[in-house]
Amino acid sequence: MPVRGAAVVALLASLAAGAPAYAAPDGTADLALTATAGGPAVPGQPLTWTLTATNHGPAAAESVTVTQTVPLVPGEVIGSAVSSVGPCTIHPPGTVSCDLGGLDPGATVTVTTGQTLAADRTSAPSTSAIITAATPDGGTADNSATATATPHPVADLWLTGGVAGIDPLLGGPPTVSVVLTDNGPGVLPAGTRASVTLPAPVSFTAAGSSSGCTASGRVVTCVLNRPLGVGSKNAVSLTVRGSPAPAGSLGYAVTADVPAGITDPNTDNNRATLTNPGPTDTDVGVVAAGPTEPVAAGTTASVTYTVTNHGPADATGVSVTATLPAGLRFDSSANGCSVAGPTVTCPTVPALAAGAAVALVVTLAVDPAQPPGAIFAPVRVAVAAPRDRGDANRVGYLPLAVVHRANLALNASRAEGPLNAGEPVSYQLTVHNFGPGTATGVTVTDRLPVEVAVGTATVPGGTCAAAGQLHTCTLTAPLPVDTSVVVTITGTVSPAVAGDTITDTGFASATDPDPDNTDNGASSTGVVEGAVTPAAHQVASDSPVHRVVARLTWWIWAGAGTVLVGMVLLAVALRRNAATRSSR
Repeated sequence: MPVRGAAVVALLASLAAGAPAYAAPDGTADLALTATAGGPAVPGQPLTWTLTATNHGPAAAESVTVTQTVPLVPGEVIGSAVSSVGPCTIHPPGTVSCDLGGLDPGATVTVTTGQTLAADRTSAPSTSAIITAATPDGGTADNSATATATPHPVADLWLTGGVAGIDPLLGGPPTVSVVLTDNGPGVLPAGTRASVTLPAPVSFTAAGSSSGCTASGRVVTCVLNRPLGVGSKNAVSLTVRGSPAPAGSLGYAVTADVPAGITDPNTDNNRATLTNPGPTDTDVGVVAAGPTEPVAAGTTASVTYTVTNHGPADATGVSVTATLPAGLRFDSSANGCSVAGPTVTCPTVPALAAGAAVALVVTLAVDPAQPPGAIFAPVRVAVAAPRDRGDANRVGYLPLAVVHRANLALNASRAEGPLNAGEPVSYQLTVHNFGPGTATGVTVTDRLPVEVAVGTATVPGGTCAAAGQLHTCTLTAPLPVDTSVVVTITGTVSPAVAGDTITDTGFASATDPDPDNTDNGASSTGVVEGAVTPAAHQVASDSPVHRVVARLTWWIWAGAGTVLVGMVLLAVALRRNAATRSSR
C-alpha cells in the first residue's frame, strides 16, 4: 500500500507539472465599464452616448453583456445602438442590450447609442449601464457606469412684422405687428422679449395692444409668458398700438431677445426697422419653405422661395438671391436659377403687381460630410422701383434640420491558396460606405479562430490593436461615400487541427447611425487541409495536453511491464518449488 500510494502521488505530481499554464488560479476576469456623452445636450438635436467595456483579466470573460438605460422624455427615442463587435438590441422606450461575446484579457469594446433629444427638454439627459459575464468577476465596483450631458439650449429667434392703420394722406393711429418665429432647434421657454421704439410724436396705447406689453417712454416692451415652439406654425404675433401719427412714412425700430441661458446662433435676424409705406411705395417680402422632416447629409432638398408684393404700389425689377452656407450647394432649379460661388441668383421678375406673388423653386444638396444639426440658408429680395420701405420681410430664413447617416457593409475573405495546418493564413475584411453621409470613426473588429495564432493587423490610414484573438482597427479619417478600405489580419494555423473547420468573423461600425446594420458583419469559413508532419508532430508534442497524454502512456506501459516481470518471476519460483518437491 505505501508503494502504491507513492506511485499515485508521483502520478498526480507529474500530471500537475504538465497542466496548462494559461488558466489563472482563480479563473476570474476583472471587467470595467465607463460612460461618456458625445457633447453638450442641445434640445432638438441628436446626442451620442459612448460606453467602453474593458477586460483587465487575468482570465478571459465569457458571455459578456452590456445593458444600458436612457431615461426619455415625451418626444424622444433611441434611434441607434451598436457595439464595435456587433449590433445591439433596442428595447423601447429606453433600454439597450448588447451581447459582446467573449473578451480576452486586455480587450476593449465600445458601444455607441444615439438619442434624439426633444426640442422642449429642459433637464440634463443622463444614462446608466452595467456589464455582466458568465465568468466570475474579481471586483464588481467598476461594472457599472453613469454619465450626464450638460444642457446647451439653442434657438434661432427670427423677427418680422409690419405697420398698418396710417392713411397715406390723413395719417392715423399706427398698428405695429411683430411676428416672432423660433427657427429651432430647441423650444424657447417663456420670457422671450420684443421691443418697439415708437417714433415721435407717437405714444403707446394700451388699448388694443397685446397683453404683456408695457411702455417706458417711447420704448414698448412685450414679454411672452409662454414657450415659443419651433417652426412657422408656432409663430406668435404681437400687436402694439400707438396714438395718431401724421401722414407720411415713419420708422419703428424693433428688436427681439431670447431668454437668459439660451444661445441664439444668428442675431442678425433679431432686429429690423418697420415702416408704414407711402402711397407710392411698395412692400415686397420673401418667405422660404422647405422639407418639414430632417434631411440626411448626402441627399437633396427642394426649397421654394415665395415673393409677395404687399403694396400699395406695383413693383418692377424684383430680384431674388440666396446665400448658401457651408454644407449646402446648389443642385438645380425648375425656374432657371443659377449659382456663382455660394450665391444663388434667380431670374429677375420684370413686374409684380400689388397683391401678387411668384414662387421660385430650387433644389439644394447637403454635403455628405455635414454633421447633424440645423443649418440656415437666407434668401433676400430687392426691387428696382418704386421705393421699398419695409426691411423686416426682405430676408427669409430656411432652417434645415440635418441628420447624418452612413450605411456600412463588410465583406470577409481569405487570401487565395489552401488553408494548411501549421502554415500562415491571411484574412481580408473590406468595409464599404454606401452613404448617403460620410462615415466617421469607422472601426473594424476581427476575431481570429482560436486555432490560429495571432500575427499582425494592418489598415491603410488607421491603427490596429490586438487583445487575444480580438483585433480592433480604427480609421483616422472619415470614410467618404462609395469608397472602401481593406483590413488585413494574419496568423498561423495550428499544426494539430488538420481536417477541422475554422471561422474568422468581423464587424464594422461607425459613430454615425447606420440605417442598415444587417450587412455590417461578415465571416470567412474554411476546412484546414494537410496531414500532421513529423516536424509538426514534434511541435504538437510539446503542448501541455500532449505532455499529459505522454505521461499517462508511460505509466500505463510501465505498469504493464512491472506486472509482466512479476508474473515471470512468479512462474520461475513456482517451477523451482515443484522441482524441489520432486527431488524429495
